[in-house]
Amino acid sequence: MQTVNEYISLLQDKLNGITNQNEIRQFGFLLMNCLRGYSYTEFLTCKEEQLTDKEIDFLNSAIVRLQKQEPIQHITGQTEFMGLIFKTDKRALIPRPETEELVYLITNDFSDQISNILDVGTGTGCIPISLKKQWPKANVETWDVSDDAISLAKENAELNHVEIIFSKIDVLASPNIQRKYDLLVSNPPYVTISEKKVMDENVLNYEPHLALFVEDTEPLVFYDAIATLGTKALLPGGYIYFEINEMFGKEVCQLLDAKNYKKAMVITDLLGKDRFVKAVWPG
Repeated sequence: MQTVNEYISLLQDKLNGITNQNEIRQFGFLLMNCLRGYSYTEFLTCKEEQLTDKEIDFLNSAIVRLQKQEPIQHITGQTEFMGLIFKTDKRALIPRPETEELVYLITNDFSDQISNILDVGTGTGCIPISLKKQWPKANVETWDVSDDAISLAKENAELNHVEIIFSKIDVLASPNIQRKYDLLVSNPPYVTISEKKVMDENVLNYEPHLALFVEDTEPLVFYDAIATLGTKALLPGGYIYFEINEMFGKEVCQLLDAKNYKKAMVITDLLGKDRFVKAVWPG
């Protein structure tokens, strides 16, 4: 039999040179959290506990997958976002901390109930589901062009006990508007093709490129389409929020200004990078 501590030592040995020791310890915690539901404190105090044969098989398989730089969230099948658990796999991008900041930004900006919310680019469903948890009475709708993403997001809505309206819609195809919204939010594809060369293998090899990349010649193609959508879909005084590529904050604001939005501004993330843009539709 193997103890938790012996497994962590094996994990550190096998992943040495692939990633740093802090991340390896985090991997160990996330794997034990997946297997046994341990909190971080419980993980720190369980080092001499014996692992079962089934757990050892899973953990040895995890080492092989981590050596291939598969994301830990795909191995555990889940991640935490806004205090909620979301299923994660190849069907959609893994939720990032920056997107969590976007949701915090929105929820901190609005003290009152929001009635109608549209999210464009469903992914795992982390944005619309988190907003529905914040405002349970709101009608929350989300669009995506990917059947895979929508299927995963539906599973996450069920997991988190919320009702969301899911629609397969291509925002680049000038969709018809069925209702008006108080809030339009999107974390669209914004990584340019030329940025691929500096990206990690675990992203390039395991996450859907459809949700990541835009052509260098049209880096704002989704922002333009979604901003145009907002001119028809937002109620007077409604807000639009974007997560953005840090290189294009000024350009996104200029795009919104050109479409007659007001108060467009760039907001930095916790690392001080231009990461979000918000504006008001005056109607």
